[in-house]
Parts: sequence; structure tokens; C-alpha cells
Amino acid sequence: SRSLLNQYPESMLAKSASGRWQKEQSSEIFMERDGQRFRYILDYLRDGLTILPLYIAKSAVMADLSYYGVENVNSDAIKDRDEQESHIAKKTKNAINWFSICQNESSSLNKEVVTLDESIVSLKGQRKTLFFAQKCIDNFMQNAHSDCRFDFCISAADDEDFYKAAQVVYNNNRSKTKKVDRIKEVNTILRKIGLHLKAIKSYKEHPKSYFKVSFTLAYAP
Repeated sequence: SRSLLNQYPESMLAKSASGRWQKEQSSEIFMERDGQRFRYILDYLRDGLTILPLYIAKSAVMADLSYYGVENVNSDAIKDRDEQESHIAKKTKNAINWFSICQNESSSLNKEVVTLDESIVSLKGQRKTLFFAQKCIDNFMQNAHSDCRFDFCISAADDEDFYKAAQVVYNNNRSKTKKVDRIKEVNTILRKIGLHLKAIKSYKEHPKSYFKVSFTLAYAP
């Protein structure tokens, strides 16, 4: 449109559409350039950004912009195939590495849980805490995303052991005479994968009760 071209008054495009070069405004304008690339030129002029498909070279679009007389072109805003592939590859690699860290941490916690004798009363709280942290990591891996928050609910009907472990952490958090801070213990573990347990709340809705746990995400792939 003319309003778009008027944003670039010194460009060939604007001048060719003006009365100086074109006596009849309804007449067609012919440019000796690749018409297939022109849509990406328009994207850049309109949005300040264009993402090129695999078959369009960034250098060709830059040459077109120079030919059309568009000044102060931001080359970083013209994304080509190599840049896109590099970005995707980097995110994929980060995600794989991060997932591997989560798996290793979960496996390590499982081994610790197994070695703790559940019959020893003094170890029950620690065992439940480790198990709770492991299940949180497992749940996160199954529902991994890049949001800065992560929430899920735990009910006895869905996973009784997980529910009982959550109950230990919850009751400890509410206790005014606690000797061990279970939330702090859990966060010491979760910090290794970038998770932070922000809150654990209890809800009772007949006929079942459940816990809702909320996390913040320090970093993501």
C-alpha cells in the first residue's frame, strides 16, 4: 500500500509509486527482480522481520533490499535457513541434555529411597521426602514444557504412595515445631534441574482429597 511505501520515502519503491515516476496511479509498476522474493521484502518493510523458507537465500533478499533503495536494513531481522536450523538444533540439544539430567537425578533418588529402611522410624520422613522429589521430577518429565510455572495435582486414587509422600511434606510445612524443613530438602534436590517447589496446598472435595503442588521454573530448554 502507499502508506507502507511512504514509510520509506527515499526508496525506489516509494518513488516509483509516486507522481514523479508514475503519471497514472492505477498503472502497473514493473521491476526487474525476482517476484517470488518480493513477498519477503514486503514482510520486512511491514513487520521489520521476515523468515525465509529453505529455497530463498538471505543474500538474495539483502541484494533486493539494496536494489530497492531501502536504507538501514537490519540483517538480523532477516532469518534464513541456517539460522533457523541452528536455533532448532540448539534447543533440541539443550532439551535432550536437560531431560538426561532429569532422568539421572530421578534414578539417583530412586536408589537412595530403596536403600533407606522404611521400618526405621527416623528415616521415614527422609524416605518420603526423597520419593516425593523423585515423583515430582518424573511428573515434570512427562509433562515438560517451557512455561515459567508448572502445577499438578496428587490424589490417593491416582497414586497412593505419591499422595502419602506429599502428605508428609505438607504436614511438615505446616508444623511450627519442625526440626527438619522438608520443603527446603525437596528444593535442594529440584534446584539441580531448575525447578523450585513454590507451594503445596491441600484440598478436600467429597469423595476425594488431593494436593496441588506449584513450581516455578528457573530455566528451560
